[in-house]
Amino acid sequence: MGTLKQFQLLVIFFLTEVIPFSFAVGGDDDGDLLAQILADEKREEEEYKKLFEREATQASYHKRPTKPETDAKKKRMPKGANINLSGIEEELRLREAAAAASRAAEEERMSSVREEANRIKREAKFASDLQKLDKKQAKIAKRKKKGDARIVRRILNAVQKGKYYSVLGLRNMELKIGPWHIFHVKTRDVKKAYRNLARLVHPDKNCDGRAEKAFEALEKAAGVLSDITLREEYDRKSSHRIREQRKEMFQRAFEYFEAGSGVCVSVSRLTTRIIGPFFIPMSILGALVI
Repeated sequence: MGTLKQFQLLVIFFLTEVIPFSFAVGGDDDGDLLAQILADEKREEEEYKKLFEREATQASYHKRPTKPETDAKKKRMPKGANINLSGIEEELRLREAAAAASRAAEEERMSSVREEANRIKREAKFASDLQKLDKKQAKIAKRKKKGDARIVRRILNAVQKGKYYSVLGLRNMELKIGPWHIFHVKTRDVKKAYRNLARLVHPDKNCDGRAEKAFEALEKAAGVLSDITLREEYDRKSSHRIREQRKEMFQRAFEYFEAGSGVCVSVSRLTTRIIGPFFIPMSILGALVI
């Protein structure tokens, strides 16, 4: 391209300097030739300019930052594709809940294993200590162990049912009449009951194998009932549970009554068919005899 341009300039110089008389005469052919050469030169310059702009545009396009990967995935995604994000989130929540339940079950199982191993260890220690005693002392130790086991069993049964007042040996018979509370169990009563039972259930004092578990249950019940906020929440849940239990009990009793009345009606109809007209006199006679 550069050689061609030099050649054109040389031709222009030759026509303008070497043969000046032809321009002075003002020939039409030489003027047309010069005009054509100038037009060709201008056209080439415009082509060079366009080529340069095209190359600059392509270079800037390649240097542009790429779009996020999500946009590329959206472009590659088929037009008819439809992703249910709510369904995926729900599935993830279910998986997390299942994993949490599995971990809780595993922790509970491991806790039960540790408690059983601790119970066996304590029972073995008691049996070993019992062999070192004479008959009278061994008899006293066995009697004490029975009493300890009775206390531990009562506490564990109560905490299994969620009855924290029963764990401490208290009875919640509170009645609310307007602004007054009758038979209200006070915080000092809870602490007093805890101190008395702690002396009996502490693993260093109690010989039963499950004394540690009972002592932990005692501490938990006392902690809930000693705190005002936790106690109010516990009382609210307990009241709701008791109402549900009573509702279920009345519903079962009504079902049994309906079943019993249906049986009585069926028996009376069968008896009426068998005895016939003697049913009413025999019924009256039976009522008089009874």
